[in-house]
Amino acid sequence: MLTATITTMMTYKPWIDEALRDVPPLSTTLEAMSLLRTSRRNLYRMVARGKIRALRPERSGSSRLLFAKAELARFLRTLETP
Repeated sequence: MLTATITTMMTYKPWIDEALRDVPPLSTTLEAMSLLRTSRRNLYRMVARGKIRALRPERSGSSRLLFAKAELARFLRTLETP
């Protein structure tokens, strides 16, 4: 059963490729918010819960989050239910 779920999650979904076509390799919080159609608060909650991974630049005092294009694609694939 677990194998079927993993296989379903990783199947090819052309709409995801189309949605991410113009997205840069690293997206800002605003770009990720608009792509996922969610608020800043919900996006930060998803990061805190581990549902989506974010990168933090290594500048002292930086609170900025960046989201990899591959991570956004992975997250979108997990949203669609079979």
